[in-house]
Amino acid sequence: MPKKVFDEEEEFEEGEEEEEFEEEEELGEEGEEEEEFEEEEGEEEFEEEEEEEKF
Repeated sequence: MPKKVFDEEEEFEEGEEEEEFEEEEELGEEGEEEEEFEEEEGEEEFEEEEEEEKF
């Protein structure tokens, strides 16, 4: 289970947390793929910044 989703669930009360968890299970791998894409995009931006500093 992705950490991002877990942190959001902690903020909800138990009833709301259960509903949120069920929604995430229905999305399944799709949600995890989106999160991985965001992480890769952030890494690419960081590499571009490093290249600019070298020049």
